[in-house]
Amino acid sequence: MARICSYSTNEQCIRDITTLLLLQEKD
Repeated sequence: MARICSYSTNEQCIRDITTLLLLQEKD
């Protein structure tokens, strides 16, 4: 994994992580 945000309050961060998770699930 590239970058994990410690500020889960940031929407951008949450979207980033969510996207990564979705991409991994799609595999």
